[in-house]
This record gives sequence, C-alpha cells and structure tokens, in this order.
Amino acid sequence: AELRFEAFMANTPAAALIKDDSGRIVYANNAMLKFCGRQMPEVLGKTDHELWGPSSDTVRTQDRELLRSGRPLQYVLPLTCCDGAQHHFLVLKFPLAGEAGEPLVGVTAIDITEQQTAAELVARSEERYRLLFEDAPVAMHEIDRNGIITRVNRAGCLLAGYSREEIVGRHASEFVPPVEREQSRTAVRAKLSGAQPLAPVERSYQRKDGRVLRVEVHDTAIYTPNGAIQGMRTCLVDLTERYEARQ
Repeated sequence: AELRFEAFMANTPAAALIKDDSGRIVYANNAMLKFCGRQMPEVLGKTDHELWGPSSDTVRTQDRELLRSGRPLQYVLPLTCCDGAQHHFLVLKFPLAGEAGEPLVGVTAIDITEQQTAAELVARSEERYRLLFEDAPVAMHEIDRNGIITRVNRAGCLLAGYSREEIVGRHASEFVPPVEREQSRTAVRAKLSGAQPLAPVERSYQRKDGRVLRVEVHDTAIYTPNGAIQGMRTCLVDLTERYEARQ
C-alpha cells in the first residue's frame, strides 16, 4: 500500500504536501518540488512564508481554521512561482493524523492559471460591455426568448419616462400604443423564432406620460453557445422631432 501511495504521489500532476501543526512541511511530492524549483531537503521543515514569501501569508490563517474546525477547505490561492510568474491554484486542504496521533494538514493543489486568466478576461469583457451598454447615448434594452425585458440602459429609461424597475420584467410590446400591441407581440415572437429577419423598422412608442413617439428599431439576436436565439438586444432611435418638423 505504501509503495502504491508513493507511486501515485510521484506521478500525479497535482502538487501535494503535508504540514505539521506549526505550519512546517513534513512531506512534498514531485509536482510540488517542481513548482517551487527546489529539492526535497530545501523544502522539508520550511513554512509557506519561507518558500513563497508574503504572497502566502493567508495560508497560515487557513491552516489554523482547518485545525480548529476539522473540516476540509477549498479555495483559489494566487502564488508567485520560482520564475516570478503568478499562478493560481485550486487548493484542497484536509485534516490528517500522524503516526502518534499528532494533527497534520494535508494539501493538494491544481494549477488553474489558464482557467483563471480566461475567467478574468471574460469578467473584464463583461464589465466593459456593461459600461458601454449603460452609458450609450441611444436607448437600449434586452429581452429574453419570451419577449420579457431583462435589462435597460439609462437612455432607455429616459426615452420611456419610466424607472428601470418599472421597465424590467414587462413584455416589450407593452411600450407601444394599445392598438398596436398584438401586432408587436406577433412580431417579437417571429423574430425570436427566426421566422422574421431582424431588419430596421419604424414603429410607435408610448411613454409613461402617454405621449407617443416615433422610433426606429434596430434588433440584434442574442445566441446561446449552440447557436439558438435566446433573446434580442434592441436599440431605439427617436425620430419624433424629425417627424414633427415635417408636419
């Protein structure tokens, strides 16, 4: 059993180590040694701070919490590698008992730097889009596949004369004059099903105060990862002044 354990630890790509209750390392596998760029004698007896410096200062707090509660912990830990590059590890810690019953901390860690970097890029992209959407000078809103408005920007609220809370959750057709609502619902269903092309169109738009505007509608489909339409993003260009000037 011990030989199987050693073979497993020697070949697993996950970094693994065992620490005593003072935080000093009593075991490290090959993946751990490779990551920190050291040999076993340079690692045994060392603390996380001695190996990684200040970037590991929260590790000891996690160890104490584990020893106190006896419950496993899982979290993402950023660490600076021996080459100076920062890595992110998915860490699982669990309590162990030594041969004499002494409390130990078992640790396994998987390098998720690529996944973490990708997630951060997505988060930054989403934040940029959120700011562009919110601050756009043109009225914009998004609907789900049922035609329900899920988000609206500041310009959209100003155009409608409603607050954001009064718009989100309502069907897009509720913002046209009553006599046109059934036609609007039919058009929304056709667009979401892909039966009607998403071409610019003019229509009436009714504000909260009852005033009817003339707007140009520009729809863009929102797709699921498998290519199905899951909603639409709509821009509304107010043409009212132009129409009134002609009259």
